[in-house]
Amino acid sequence: MNAMLKSGIDGLDEALDGGFNSPSTVLIAGTAGTGKTTLALQILFNAVRNGETCLFVAGVSEPIMCLNRHLSAFSFFDPDLEGVHFLDVGDLLLMRDDVMRVLTEEIESIKPDRVVIDSFLDIAGKSFMYDLVSYMKKSNTMLFITDTFTREKIDRHYIASLVDGIMYLSSDDGHRYVSVLKMRGQNISTKRHSFKFTGAGIEVFPRIKPEAITAVSNRKISLGVGGIDQMMNGGVFEGDSTLVAGGPGTGKTLLGLQFIHEGAVHGEKGLIISFEESPPEILRNVRHFGVDFESMGDMVKIIHPYTADMIPDEHTLLIKREL
Repeated sequence: MNAMLKSGIDGLDEALDGGFNSPSTVLIAGTAGTGKTTLALQILFNAVRNGETCLFVAGVSEPIMCLNRHLSAFSFFDPDLEGVHFLDVGDLLLMRDDVMRVLTEEIESIKPDRVVIDSFLDIAGKSFMYDLVSYMKKSNTMLFITDTFTREKIDRHYIASLVDGIMYLSSDDGHRYVSVLKMRGQNISTKRHSFKFTGAGIEVFPRIKPEAITAVSNRKISLGVGGIDQMMNGGVFEGDSTLVAGGPGTGKTLLGLQFIHEGAVHGEKGLIISFEESPPEILRNVRHFGVDFESMGDMVKIIHPYTADMIPDEHTLLIKREL
């Protein structure tokens, strides 16, 4: 029976419907600089911190010494961490030496739970990769292969039919995405999921899966303004989304704040997400209308996200976490 291994990256595990089936082989593909090696190593280090033994095999694109220099800025990266092993086979590949023998000896020596093989598909050849994937499955080892591909090239390459899963990293107009193109035996969405680099590594913001609406509420909720409630026959329906629109200074924000206050005084918690006014400004302004949110403790929460470099899916995840 296959085990489910997590990536340790919350948003990615959600996009993967829990993690990776193991043993299996997953290709992490993308063009140069999209974060393939970073993602693979972050998954390895997360696993090592969870008690697993892991092996990273460097091919011809980047020797181990360069990896240490390029990835040292990420907090997850610690080459001295017990349980993570590194093997550089770049020179052996270029000399067409017996790479398979070196790999199997290393694997049988350390018995890793997960292995990453970085950038040597073109040099290794098809027969080598078939033998390698077969060996990994017999060894009950989770294998990640990273390599450079355009999206169009993947479908035509033999590796697409050989591996169990494919994750494709891309960038478009300054935004980064990971697409799970396939993952055998798992209920995954093939839509693009946004991600970005942080000091901790890669953070993934999975697309929210729409839930089927099986029932609706007939309960009306007061907006906190008697006249408007009367106009709307008692308020708005619970569960509905309502847009309050108007020109500057027409009272849009004030109506929203009154709605939150009305809920709070009746024991319903409220969340205010403000993109312009800061929490102190909101608290000051609403106080002029006789409302004191501060005295309500945790019944009312105000967040003021910095949106200059925030992506839509990140904003959605922020709201989901607060709710």
